[in-house]
Amino acid sequence: MWKTIADIRLRFLDAAILTIAIATTVFYVLYWPHMPEQVPVHWSGTGKIDNYAHAGSYIMLLILMYFFLAWHAVSKVCTSLIEKENLFGKELAKKAVSEDEEEGIRVILYMLWWCDLIVQATVAYIILCGVLVRNLGVWFLPAVFIGLTVVLVRYLRKMAWLKERVKGRGTL
Repeated sequence: MWKTIADIRLRFLDAAILTIAIATTVFYVLYWPHMPEQVPVHWSGTGKIDNYAHAGSYIMLLILMYFFLAWHAVSKVCTSLIEKENLFGKELAKKAVSEDEEEGIRVILYMLWWCDLIVQATVAYIILCGVLVRNLGVWFLPAVFIGLTVVLVRYLRKMAWLKERVKGRGTL
């Protein structure tokens, strides 16, 4: 199913998510000898550093990054398990055709993968700022929340539109 659904934009998102994780890991490993013994591990709501810990504590963030990457890989596998009833409900599933099913799965993947990309970029930015001992910036939290909200609203609206399109279709 993945091969038929994946268009160039989904493949780009897939590659971007993997690239962020690998590039962050490479940066961390290469910069390790230059890191101070104490690095920031917490920032206030305004993005200012307010707690420090040993530099090795960032390994947990890298593990978290690869946990999200594993979740991303699982989402590819799970697309083959989605049925029309799960996308549209029992009544609408009767009216939905295979193109509707593929479009619904594509919408779900876009929503999940844009959220994955935002989360991966967020963790990468936290690691980058921590290793370089920099503040996150006052815009950091609002940008992350706005980005995730925009993605969720956009793709939930697309899914609602798809359901309405299927609903408007007469019985075949």
